[in-house]
Amino acid sequence: MIMGEGGFTFAVTPLQADQELHDSTPAYWEGAVALSGDVTGYGYAELTGYAAAMTDRF
Repeated sequence: MIMGEGGFTFAVTPLQADQELHDSTPAYWEGAVALSGDVTGYGYAELTGYAAAMTDRF
């Protein structure tokens, strides 16, 4: 869960498994996501610069 501004919480869930680009440096994750909790909707997330692979973390 993520705490957003104003105190609301929501979860970000990938819509498709295995959206990480393992062969790039640094590792890079991108893809479609769903938001649920105090807010709902769909979006697109990009993550980069993290220390370890995101495999099995979502």
